[in-house]
Amino acid sequence: MVKQMPTVHGSQQPTIAIITAQYCEKVAVDAMIENKNTFVRYKTEGESNVYTLGNIGAHRVVSTKLPAVGHSRGAVIASGNTTTRLLGTFQKVEYVFLVGVGGGVPHYTDHKRHVRLGDVVVSSPSDGHPYVYLFAEQLKSTPEYPGATIDSSDFIIKTWCPPQQRLQEVAQQLWEQGIQEPSSRPWDKYIQDGIQALSDQESDFPDRGISTSKMGFRLCRTKNLILRGPLQRATACTCRSAEKT
Repeated sequence: MVKQMPTVHGSQQPTIAIITAQYCEKVAVDAMIENKNTFVRYKTEGESNVYTLGNIGAHRVVSTKLPAVGHSRGAVIASGNTTTRLLGTFQKVEYVFLVGVGGGVPHYTDHKRHVRLGDVVVSSPSDGHPYVYLFAEQLKSTPEYPGATIDSSDFIIKTWCPPQQRLQEVAQQLWEQGIQEPSSRPWDKYIQDGIQALSDQESDFPDRGISTSKMGFRLCRTKNLILRGPLQRATACTCRSAEKT
């Protein structure tokens, strides 16, 4: 625990920052980091920050966790402050990855067409949708939009897309590689190494099994239907490029 981050010199400076929202997500990221050191930057007022420095492959990285989750003004300000402090502390960071547990809209009749437990999802733009992230917030009465009501059906749409598509290109290459040669999927080994590393720690998040995967939808006002996921996963590559909406 430190009040000020120690000076990181030369080749020890991280060039990649990984930011997560939840504790379990940071634990999973840290399991992939080698030769790591964790620093808790303690503050008597405001949010404290936890930085983990180490190596992933040939890259020097730093991981941290957002202090608050949500769309409230306080959570947004805290998240912005965390990113600003990280970039101010580690000034050689070139890329920032937001990594975490995602979700997807299930396909009720074809289980091969929706995101499932264990899938790796990389947001990527598609034809006619030049963005990787879309956020729709219900329009409320504000000084900017005085005519909106509580039950307004209008939304404020915000989209975002990175200036470069290198991550998406690499994900596409890995996806094609896994489709052509299922035995040549390097991430399988990395995931197993991470699971093994976590099993030796106090924090352990075991796989609950595919039989516990369920989804439900409402048939009518008085009856719900629950479907179980298939017992076996598809043999195709599980690294899928998807558009996150």
